[in-house]
Amino acid sequence: MRNIVNYSNDKILLFLICPIALIFIIGGFVSEFYATTPFISLVASFLFVIIVFANIAYGRNMLINPLSIFSFMYLGYVFGSFYYAFSDGDFGKFLSYLNLSRLEAELYLFYSILYAVVCYLFFVFGFSVFYKKKNVVLRGTWSGSYYDSLLILYKPICFLLITIGLAYWVWMSYTLAGGVIPMLLYFQAFRHLIEDAQLSTLPYHLYYAGVFLWLIASVVKNNKVSFYFVLFSFIGLVIGLSTGRITLAFTYVMAQMIFYYFCFPEKRRKIIIFLFSLMSFGFVVYFLRILSNQYFMGVDLDLSEKSFIGTIIGDGNITDLQQLVIVFKTFDSSNMLLGKSYLDTFRNTIGTQFGYEPHSIGLLIKELYIPSTSGAPTPGAIGEAYANFIFVGPAIIFFVGSVFSYIYMTVLDSKNPLVIMIYSIFLARFVFMYPKVDSTMMVNFLWGAGPLIVIWFFLRLTFNLIKK
Repeated sequence: MRNIVNYSNDKILLFLICPIALIFIIGGFVSEFYATTPFISLVASFLFVIIVFANIAYGRNMLINPLSIFSFMYLGYVFGSFYYAFSDGDFGKFLSYLNLSRLEAELYLFYSILYAVVCYLFFVFGFSVFYKKKNVVLRGTWSGSYYDSLLILYKPICFLLITIGLAYWVWMSYTLAGGVIPMLLYFQAFRHLIEDAQLSTLPYHLYYAGVFLWLIASVVKNNKVSFYFVLFSFIGLVIGLSTGRITLAFTYVMAQMIFYYFCFPEKRRKIIIFLFSLMSFGFVVYFLRILSNQYFMGVDLDLSEKSFIGTIIGDGNITDLQQLVIVFKTFDSSNMLLGKSYLDTFRNTIGTQFGYEPHSIGLLIKELYIPSTSGAPTPGAIGEAYANFIFVGPAIIFFVGSVFSYIYMTVLDSKNPLVIMIYSIFLARFVFMYPKVDSTMMVNFLWGAGPLIVIWFFLRLTFNLIKK
């Protein structure tokens, strides 16, 4: 009976989506009459429709599905295309550093959106390799289980981890900026402040591990999420925002929401609404980051000179066509990286402990074109694939899609709460960020999940010794 209901719901969804998709494509054609840069909005409308139908076909269990998470960030190419189509030659901050004529820039933008369409299709084809429709049923699984007993001492452990992380953040705030409030006001300049002081944010991850462990224990023990948990989770978000890495800060909350979404299917609609509201607030914080930078430099604040959409899209804060253009201009068959950038994750974690400097495609491009006063551009998953293998890049994205699909199918069969939390962190801190940045986002996943794994290991070791 449930299968019949799901089939009927799919038919209703298709019936509703098809007219909307048709309207969007017609809108793409109509936009060509008014666009100052031709064709890119039209191709973007087709990309939007492809994304929608791919998620109808393979996007079951929305927030725990890598296809849906990947697609959400990938939509930036659609929004950016419409923005640049009507920007009358203003193609973003990073592209302004290249000496390109308008005609050349428009041609590269067209190539970029076509490449984005091809890569997304390859990603979907790869995802379909292992995909099967499955329902997630976890209710009552952990009550009275081994995990219930294992987490009997979670409160003092979470208290210790959160206390250490919070105390370190307060100390950092006073050391770098003279207090917590100044630290929040100067959050855009955090990278410069911490480099000058030669300090590290690694102890922050103890705080996040404490919150993650607290959430796991609450769900396993069927406890309600308390006011105090929400409070300390929010403080964790503030700690993340104070580092100036806005999207990464929000992925910390996103990982918690994905875990809760996984465990409580009946609350999924509320969780989706909350996350979309949170992401909308994130765009506002992006805009405030620019004002924070001006405040730090002592420049008079003038909101009239700031465009909200221009700040979000033109400054490269979403998946962005202008950064694909830079990749196309920088790399060809004579200097392609042949997979080297995919090793940057190891260099940026283990290598830094042996004196190696952090490395990425974005930093490489910055050395060539971008002034020191600007941040580095981000090539995105598909830009990185092109930089490494040029026109074979879509095949790399096909492989990524198949790997994501295999991991997804494997986790759906798991009943281990730690595995589900690690998977949630993986979706939020890597899969979500990967389309916008590159494979070095694996570093953020490792630092997000690593402390939790270590703590869980010692929990099990201690518990097993006590049982003996």
